[in-house]
Amino acid sequence: MSVRWKPDDIEEEARERPTTGRPFSGGHLMLVIFGLSRKERPLGLIALGCAVCGHPGPQSLVHRRTRFTLFFVPVLPLRSRLETRCPQCGTTRTITRTEARRLGADQTA
Repeated sequence: MSVRWKPDDIEEEARERPTTGRPFSGGHLMLVIFGLSRKERPLGLIALGCAVCGHPGPQSLVHRRTRFTLFFVPVLPLRSRLETRCPQCGTTRTITRTEARRLGADQTA
């Protein structure tokens, strides 16, 4: 003699089981925190006129680094560049290391 299950029996059995209230009971839930970190280090002033507003004064030179972070720890460097910033209008311009040396920037470190 075999016992046959009816759909109603399965639903009743599911209702009788206690629930833990967690959506992933028995499994592991993992949280990964990642992002990007940008750091700027001022390198000094260079004598360069602004191409946008025409301000003839010196512009600040900064070394900007972008890194991938995992759990707030910098893991992988993604981008490193030198930028000039106009004090008058705030425009930034990326320059090469040789151009920065030619303009007289002190690039220690």
